[in-house]
Amino acid sequence: MNKQSICILATDQFPISSTLYLPAQPNNTFVMVCSATGVKRSYYDLYAIHLCERGFTVLTYDYRGIGGSKVGDNWKGKTPSMSDWGRKDLEGVIQWVNEYYPEKFFTAVVHSVGGQLIGLAASNNSIKAVLAVASQSGYIGHWSGVEKLKFYGVMYFAIPVATYLFGRMPGVLLGSEDLPKGVALQWAYWCRSRHYIVDRKGAPVRDGFEKYDHKIRFYCIADDLMYGPLKSVEALAGYYKSAKTEVVVRQAEDYGVDNIGHFGFFQSYMPAIAWDETATWLKEREAESCNA
Repeated sequence: MNKQSICILATDQFPISSTLYLPAQPNNTFVMVCSATGVKRSYYDLYAIHLCERGFTVLTYDYRGIGGSKVGDNWKGKTPSMSDWGRKDLEGVIQWVNEYYPEKFFTAVVHSVGGQLIGLAASNNSIKAVLAVASQSGYIGHWSGVEKLKFYGVMYFAIPVATYLFGRMPGVLLGSEDLPKGVALQWAYWCRSRHYIVDRKGAPVRDGFEKYDHKIRFYCIADDLMYGPLKSVEALAGYYKSAKTEVVVRQAEDYGVDNIGHFGFFQSYMPAIAWDETATWLKEREAESCNA
């Protein structure tokens, strides 16, 4: 395996820090890994290596403002927003893959917000299959009980107050890296709307979601009650009206572990069977395309 650090330009020329994993004996499938909110690409390193050892060419990357893609003083563009992560960063990565690996069967494994950002990228339909882990619509109404109160507190109070005081959203409150102010405030704004991903007037943004017409498998993690309850996962799947979607509930005991939660699926304690399951699903999609 050959692991390379590379820079990919977003559509507005913002430099996106990325890692490319090249297998010794490549198969025909390319896997783009899209991170969760505030999570560095290095978090997915062991998962990417596992896929690479099975022959997949894999790419991980950091959204602007996160990890290696920090916003430097020399950047003259606007401050980052969450929609920039999809429309500019993810779109730039998709265009890069299409340019440099046009012969590969292009797939994506996306975590949390990654499953939302797919719907914002103009070239998303060039991704031939998507496996989404703990991806959801963030509208507060999809939560219930104590988790709803916690989520309500984060989106109505913690984020607005923290960004006002610190100029950013401290990651310690979310279990992630610090979020740029514009990213955090737009995320909170979306979560307060029943349509979730909306424009500045509150109108739902759905064009990119509805044009995507390939297969998407959504993994709902049963013990991910704070960030990905089943209702929220099903809601996001409903955005992709033209896609062939399925929602699969995965329990911790399915993999012989005590818990998974929102962040556990890509942790080192997950057994190989969990990651192999995703690899098998992606290869099955490639086989289908060859037989179509």
